[in-house]
Amino acid sequence: MGEEAMMYRLSQKLDKEEVSRRLLPGVWSLIEQYLSFPTSTLYMVEDKEKIPWPAITICPKNSLSLKMLQKESDYKNLDKLRQRRANELNETEEQFFETFRLKFPELIPSSTLGPFEWQVTQRTFFIHERRTYFYECYILLRRKDQMPIGATSCSNHFIGFQFGNMFPIWNLEEPEVEIYFHDPEEQYSPFPGLTWMPIILHNDSRVELLLTPQLMEFRDKPSARCDMDPRYSYVKCMEECFFDKILRDPDAECIMKRLLPPWRNWTAETNKPECGRNKAWKFQQFFNFLPAGNFRTIRKFPPTVLRQCKIGCTKRCKTVDYSVVPKPTLCKAMRQGELGFSVPSNKVGRFLEQPAMSLLTLLSDIGGILGLCLGVSILSLFDGFEWMFLTVYKRVIQKVQS
Repeated sequence: MGEEAMMYRLSQKLDKEEVSRRLLPGVWSLIEQYLSFPTSTLYMVEDKEKIPWPAITICPKNSLSLKMLQKESDYKNLDKLRQRRANELNETEEQFFETFRLKFPELIPSSTLGPFEWQVTQRTFFIHERRTYFYECYILLRRKDQMPIGATSCSNHFIGFQFGNMFPIWNLEEPEVEIYFHDPEEQYSPFPGLTWMPIILHNDSRVELLLTPQLMEFRDKPSARCDMDPRYSYVKCMEECFFDKILRDPDAECIMKRLLPPWRNWTAETNKPECGRNKAWKFQQFFNFLPAGNFRTIRKFPPTVLRQCKIGCTKRCKTVDYSVVPKPTLCKAMRQGELGFSVPSNKVGRFLEQPAMSLLTLLSDIGGILGLCLGVSILSLFDGFEWMFLTVYKRVIQKVQS
């Protein structure tokens, strides 16, 4: 094929108007699809011998220390205390809770914690339900090693609860404990939409939990943002956003340090004093998420603030979700509650979100469109351009040398 014929064919096929009419819509469609970060979900089942330990949050709600109540001579009338609590005793809710709160060794002595060493932290919460009250949760973490799973993992994972040291309030007949299993990087929070389904444990009962962990890995994309930082916590982001907005409210004249997230120095950041006896109730209103709550004394509606925070806080890209199947057993002679947990299978599911279109796929598809519209493959075009470039280059070199 001569040079003149080759150049003529290329000039005919590369007519600008024809190329624009045929190629541009399809090419732009592919580029827009690629820029939208389409993904597909791959589910895999992996064989594992060990996995990271889950975090365990234990909340003895509606319960006080029976030992402390019996120790104080002013609190002998337990029936009156059960019904009226701090109001009858002329104390604030916080003072009453501090005096009679149930401490962790009373709830779970070290001898009933199993053979593992747990890192135990605690945090105090305030909640509006049918009644208002303070309660404390204990978070158990173990990061030094990993949890064995499979058929041999069922014997040593247990925790014993001493219900005899607990005094139920608000006319509960028996004390109870709420237990949560969750990702160690996420904290328990009572805020709506941030908590998990609890396991309820009562006295004289044993509950065996069969855990099924699912490893979740998502892609950070414009339509569904997520955070790749392994230290990032969605719950922490939501709580910090909530309290940042609430404490800027002019009605928040003071703070209750006990109820604020402990990882920040809110006293120094807000420059607001600790609430005294007469103003504590006003600060506690910010924890009322009930639809029928009375918010006439505050400007910010807590559920609305949470919805605003969801816009700025993204989920974690990598997280662990635990499916829990409880097997309760009633044991009246046991005189305590016992929680056993295990991962009975070595099969661990993994959801992996991956790109549905790579850059190589995009270029290949564009090349296919060019081939159909121009009647020649993109490789042939590259060959033609290469041939023209080399021809021009040789002629220039020859002229320079001559």
